[in-house]
Amino acid sequence: GYIIDSCRRAIPLLRKSGGGSIINFTTIEAQRGAATFAVYAGAKAATTNFSKALALEVGADQIRINCIAPDTS
Repeated sequence: GYIIDSCRRAIPLLRKSGGGSIINFTTIEAQRGAATFAVYAGAKAATTNFSKALALEVGADQIRINCIAPDTS
């Protein structure tokens, strides 16, 4: 989806500039799940884990990957 494509496009530019930061949005439901939101929670869990793995891949290039996981309570 959009997050993967955005990261794919941003990383070469960040490498060229010597590093930087990508911030992805996820949700707390990615960690705890939520009844009636299984697909949403699963997709956001994928975003969280994609971000963790990508951070390991590009960290040596001085690129940080972080997630913001807002909650309403």
